[in-house]
Amino acid sequence: EHLCPSCEQRKSKKASHTPKPVQNSRQRLHLLHMDSCGPMRISSINGKRYVLVIVDDYSRYTWVQFHRSKDEAPEVIKTFLKRITVLLQSPVIIIRADNGTEFKNQVLKEYFDSVGIFHHVSSIRTPQQNEVVERRNRSLVEAARTMLIFSRASLFLWAEAIATACFTQNRSIIHPMAFEQCSSKPRLQSMTSGQINSGLDLTYALSTITTQQPTEDELDLLFEAMYDDYIGGQPLAALRTVS
Repeated sequence: EHLCPSCEQRKSKKASHTPKPVQNSRQRLHLLHMDSCGPMRISSINGKRYVLVIVDDYSRYTWVQFHRSKDEAPEVIKTFLKRITVLLQSPVIIIRADNGTEFKNQVLKEYFDSVGIFHHVSSIRTPQQNEVVERRNRSLVEAARTMLIFSRASLFLWAEAIATACFTQNRSIIHPMAFEQCSSKPRLQSMTSGQINSGLDLTYALSTITTQQPTEDELDLLFEAMYDDYIGGQPLAALRTVS
């Protein structure tokens, strides 16, 4: 089949990045993948508009941290790293993230240097290099959308939906090597939301929650900030239409 140069250019696309079948690290917390998404179009019931997703490369265990603004991200990351290091009695060696200002700033640089953490950043416009957490973002969004639709919950409960999706996925897809029976250290499966605070306050009155099923368009707009170039940079509805 012969194509003119214009047609060839129109049909061109980036070369696919085949995911690695084996993780890079050999122990938990050796490598953490991080990604920050936001701002969401609708604030959560607690006023949060950003979500920080953290994935352990060894076990694929995931944590989500919610915060109100980008400026809070460095302190949220520092607090998380301090707590997880103490609770799991293991040092964090490498952090891999994108070039966002949430990760590339003087506050985190000084902290990483002080505790000996190596900070790896992906190339600009290459989310494939941070594919572990990018793929987890998509799975969390899909699960959260399903929960909001099925429960007919208000859109401002998106943070609770993501936190619940993270909780359930951690108990179904964790790499089995994360649970060595011979280890005397705390296990990843013991890391409940009560031990690592995700930034959610669940003390609000249930009377503030209404039951009205959100539409697909509303959900697309809500989670737009979590769609990345890695999954086409477009909402799931558009992907379904194309396919």
